[in-house]
Parts: sequence; C-alpha cells; structure tokens
Amino acid sequence: MARKTLDGKYIPVVYDKGFVDMVELKDGKWKVVECDTLEEAEQKEKEYKEFWKDSNR
Repeated sequence: MARKTLDGKYIPVVYDKGFVDMVELKDGKWKVVECDTLEEAEQKEKEYKEFWKDSNR
C-alpha cells in the first residue's frame, strides 16, 4: 500500500500497530521515504517486509 502526496510522490505505508508512513534514517535524522512511482513504493514495502521476515524480529 502506498499513499500519494499532493506533489505526485508516493510514500510506502507499512503496518506496525496501525498503518504508518515508511521512514528511514538519513544523516542522523528520520525522514519519510518518498518514491517517484507507485511501483517503486511497492518494491520498498516488499523489501521492508522481507527484511523483517528474514531477521525473525
């Protein structure tokens, strides 16, 4: 799932005690992940799920 912003970007949405925007740590700060296409956002979601599934957390 992804949501579209007003400027046409896509933000991957993940489920963790509710639906939340995906964030990543960049330069010591948490930032919302923005993608140019829906396909890119869906790929990021898939990678996120695989990472957590493989890490057994």
